[in-house]
Amino acid sequence: MEQASSNSHPFLERLEVNEERDELRSSSVMSVQSVIDFKDTTDYIQRLFNMPSKASLPFPAFKVWIRKLRKNFLHDLVAGITCSAVMIAQSLIYANFAGLDPFFTLSTGALPLIIYSLFGTSRHLSVGPISTICLMLMDIIKVFPQESQSIAVHSLALFLGLFFLSLEIFKLTFSENLLSYNVTNALMSAAAVRLIVENIPFLMKVPDPHGNTFEQIYGLLTSIPKINIINFIFGAGTIVCLIIAQYLKEKTRSKSVLYNLVSIFITIVATILCATTNFATDHGLILIGTFPTGIKLTFPDLDFITSQFKNIFQGALIIFLVAYAETLALVKQFAMLEKYDIDLSQESLALGLSNITSAFTSGIPCLGAVSRTPLNHVAGAKSQMAAFICGSIVLILLFVGGPLFKYMPLAPLAGTVIYSATRVVKFTKWGVQFKHFKLDFIMSLVTFFGILYFGLASGATYAIAFSVIIILKKAYISASRTSSSTVSESGKLLMNMAEFDNPKESLNIKKIKEKDICFCNYLQCGKKHHICIVDAEEQLFYFNSGVFKNKFFSLWKRYGYNQDSAKSEKNLSLIVINFSKLNYLDFTGVRTLDEIHHLFQKIHIPIKMSNLHHNFQEKLKDYGIDQAFISDCFDDLHQVISRFIENCD
Repeated sequence: MEQASSNSHPFLERLEVNEERDELRSSSVMSVQSVIDFKDTTDYIQRLFNMPSKASLPFPAFKVWIRKLRKNFLHDLVAGITCSAVMIAQSLIYANFAGLDPFFTLSTGALPLIIYSLFGTSRHLSVGPISTICLMLMDIIKVFPQESQSIAVHSLALFLGLFFLSLEIFKLTFSENLLSYNVTNALMSAAAVRLIVENIPFLMKVPDPHGNTFEQIYGLLTSIPKINIINFIFGAGTIVCLIIAQYLKEKTRSKSVLYNLVSIFITIVATILCATTNFATDHGLILIGTFPTGIKLTFPDLDFITSQFKNIFQGALIIFLVAYAETLALVKQFAMLEKYDIDLSQESLALGLSNITSAFTSGIPCLGAVSRTPLNHVAGAKSQMAAFICGSIVLILLFVGGPLFKYMPLAPLAGTVIYSATRVVKFTKWGVQFKHFKLDFIMSLVTFFGILYFGLASGATYAIAFSVIIILKKAYISASRTSSSTVSESGKLLMNMAEFDNPKESLNIKKIKEKDICFCNYLQCGKKHHICIVDAEEQLFYFNSGVFKNKFFSLWKRYGYNQDSAKSEKNLSLIVINFSKLNYLDFTGVRTLDEIHHLFQKIHIPIKMSNLHHNFQEKLKDYGIDQAFISDCFDDLHQVISRFIENCD
């Protein structure tokens, strides 16, 4: 086989992106656009503010959405208004079941969200109060004295902000896969069950039962004779309307945001009814009531922080470990969906500043919302301006809207929370876990029932401790087996491949410094076929699955954007994952392979597996991975490449 030099094929570059070149190119494009749009309003604003370069800009996102103000404003305005309506409703609901003043949760959706819109790189992330944090707060603040719980909430936000800033200041890397997918799924499902149980008393208008989730369920069953029928009809009716709206949305495949605003319309109608008549008084409905207006500045109580440092630090750390992975997954998901780049270091800075702002403005810890972020995307958000508009609307409401909530009934809001929580409860492939992944199944059970019995904060702590023990064990095993070789295993195999019969055909190998990635170029009658081979680690489990997936995400960004381009020489023809070294695969690893397959299936790049042990094939089949992906996975790398070349003839 004839080996080509590295200079003969310039398209075979290193996978790492040259950031300086991309930044220079980006600056050139911006300069050209500034000349073209000199008379535009957006260009005038840039010149008016004398905006510096991206490297020195204090608000990185601000320049991006100002530059495209005219193009994106209408889309961002609609998305901002839509998300603000949902944000307000959720803030009122979350405050009630967390035992907090609604003013705290509303404040969290105002200035902190505006700060994120100025510093964050995600165009769709909706930062503010989220159900996961509020559920954890419900358990965490119980260890503090009753009169100091509001100070504790603000202190938790401050510490959470400092955790995020430490990632940026010290350039720390943090795995989003500290918890496996099955544990995260069990955690979210258990949190949703607790959320449902905590909100049922607002539907029934019965005293809130105390104890763990099982004791609360028993207390609710014994309180059925005491139900306030009218209050229950308001809440249950909202749930029925939401179910019908979701059914119609799925049946018609509509993308209209009106279906997401059904509960808002019901709440507005109910509020008008209660405000204009004596309906609430006559039937004993639970109303939100009044609360302070404006922005109330709060400053850290150093004496309190010193005396309660252990509890504050532990609570903030639990929130950070659990909710960070959820937010990071949201950021990556929508960046991938809309094909734009994100800066995780900048995200840490933005989230840190948002939480510190929340701590100083009577807020609570805040992160990305799983419910509002997709809504922001569906509503048409094009830039961070949507978040800026949403936060501004909530801020205005804080100053002028306090009296509006005096007659707002709580039952429709509680019904909305219960319906949303039921959609989060998912026992994803627990049967597959029980059959093939016993350890994963045990961790799911321990996490789910541990949270129901001990509470979200304690249950999450046990799940994290269990996960860290497994990570250390796997890391020790992996370190003891690590090879000192720096040459790609796939590169070795390809070098030993026989020459092809057709003299016009040749396979040229490009060895790069990465230990586990190799590129080759197959030249067939003048047509180039670019093949990428990625070696899997000895173990593919939840802790390293994120790193493994990021390799393919880099490939996707590099080649996926240009896959429909006329420059076909930059397109990948085939990706092969070489599993010759794999000896351990868990549930999260299987799910990662499924995500990678779907990622490249969308851009029509074939992806194959080689040297996969037969013990792992049944796991992949039972999980439900596409048969085309796992076909011929027993074949070695030589056979996979040869079959691809034959099919190209």
